[in-house]
Parts: sequence; structure tokens; C-alpha cells
Amino acid sequence: MTTPDDRARLRYTARSPEHFAAYTADLVRHLEGVRTSLALLGQETSQALRETEVAGDRRFDARLRALPVERQLARAIRSLEGAARALERSSLRRIAHDSRVAALPAQRAAKALEKANKKKPKSAPVNRNPANSPRAAENGYGEPTSIFDLKRPA
Repeated sequence: MTTPDDRARLRYTARSPEHFAAYTADLVRHLEGVRTSLALLGQETSQALRETEVAGDRRFDARLRALPVERQLARAIRSLEGAARALERSSLRRIAHDSRVAALPAQRAAKALEKANKKKPKSAPVNRNPANSPRAAENGYGEPTSIFDLKRPA
């Protein structure tokens, strides 16, 4: 059971990525200590169970009786190692989440600016002086006022 004080402390820890990382690091250290203790317990248990012989046993019967206990301890150790790795990953992802959230307003502003620029019509500069128009110089024509003012090329 958690007390309201524990819950308030964990709520404070969850809001800060630095505190979250420190808390999960403490938990990982604790799990590593438990894993080490379980590994030692597994070695001692294995030795004690394999030394236990019953009258009429063959050479390998004690080892076969010890295997289920050894497997369960090995599974518990692997579970603790997996939990420790998961805690480390959660800490890294918590920090990454905080940095993504901090960068989000700038990304959204850039995206909105890009969208606004995309919607603006691309206006080419209008050339109001027909004498300087590249088409007029290219064709040899000025801007005719009527069909009779057209100059014909030779």
C-alpha cells in the first residue's frame, strides 16, 4: 500500500525527468543487488539439492530433481535483468519525451510559417515598361496600338 506521502513524492518525481532518472537508477541498483543475491542463492541451492541423495538413486537423479528449482531461479534472475533494462530504457525515453515536448512549439511555428508561405501566391515582378520588355526586344516589335502600326521584319 502506498501512503499519500509516497504518492505525492512519486508525483513530484514523475514530473521532473532528472528526478525520474535518479529514482529509476536507484531502482536499477536495488534490482542488481537482488539479482546478485538470487544468483548466490541459486548456486548454494543447486549445490545443496545436488548433494541430497536418496537410497537407490542413480548418479544423475539428484541433479534431475534439482533442475526445476534451478530453472525457476534462473527465470527469476532473467526477469530481474529484464526489469532493470526496462527501467533504464524508460528513463531514457522520459528524457527524450521532455526534449521533444520542449522542441514542439518551435517545430509547430516553423510548420505554420511553411504552410503560410505555401498558400501565398508566387508573384513575379510585373514589368510596366514595355520598351524594356524582353519579348519586345526579342521580336523586334514595340507595343502596337493598331494593326497598321505593326513593323514587319525584312
